[in-house]
Amino acid sequence: MQYPKNAIEQRIFLRIIGNDDAPNPGRHYSGLVAANFQFAYYGVPDNTTFAFTSLSDLTDPLDSWVEGGFLERPDLGAYQLGLPNEVFSNDGPVIISMQPNVGVPIVVTPKEIYISNVPFAARTMLRADCTADLLGATTFSTTLPTKAADYYARRSIVFGDTSTNLKYVARTITASLTNAGKTFITLDAALPVSTSAGDQFILV
Repeated sequence: MQYPKNAIEQRIFLRIIGNDDAPNPGRHYSGLVAANFQFAYYGVPDNTTFAFTSLSDLTDPLDSWVEGGFLERPDLGAYQLGLPNEVFSNDGPVIISMQPNVGVPIVVTPKEIYISNVPFAARTMLRADCTADLLGATTFSTTLPTKAADYYARRSIVFGDTSTNLKYVARTITASLTNAGKTFITLDAALPVSTSAGDQFILV
């Protein structure tokens, strides 16, 4: 889901399921409260993570926004979590998750959101297809629209599948060189995900 930069007082929904030690593993785990967690946190593309300042229980979905406000939503099979406004000072993908206390038999499915002042549709001209597995790559080549190489070197790259789910970690482009119709892209770190033909990347 995309959010505008500098948004405030936003909530997301996290899926929390029982792990192998739970009575119903793989299903929605009911009855959790803020005290069942050590902290909630968000991660940004440089792999830095920030913990929320606190977690607290809400009693109603329509309660006023509270950073770290936590509430089970049985109607959605999920939990509602109030995000810190600081999340939206970032650009690109941000991962939100929660760390349960030791012994709580659950798995929290991390939630990825995307923050940008540029509508997704406006970035489609900067979309290209992967042609190979780029796991571990720091440099690769691709065909991109004709633009100066230094334009690409100031951007970040996000990998996704053909349905445009932005599921891969963003990396900053540190250098690029156009030669014989190909743009050679160097990333700030090795790509930590596997890709295949048909996957896409988007420059943001």
